[in-house]
Amino acid sequence: MGIPVISTDGTGTRDAVQHNFNGLVIEPRSAEELTKCMLYLYKNKEVIELFGHNGVEWARNFDNSIIWRGMEEIYNTPIDV
Repeated sequence: MGIPVISTDGTGTRDAVQHNFNGLVIEPRSAEELTKCMLYLYKNKEVIELFGHNGVEWARNFDNSIIWRGMEEIYNTPIDV
């Protein structure tokens, strides 16, 4: 979407958000940390633009064909027993 993300290190988001690249990762249930991050982004428009741009680039890693190729590789890799 071209906007920065503020997230916690939860399942799903840990692969989608890279701290200080396309967003900010904070501790869960921390209203104080969330407020700090929101104010930081509000006051730093250049960071919003950078994280937004980086987010679009990062999302390319999650293209269906890339994911499917990776899954196919996993399933086709022989297991050493």
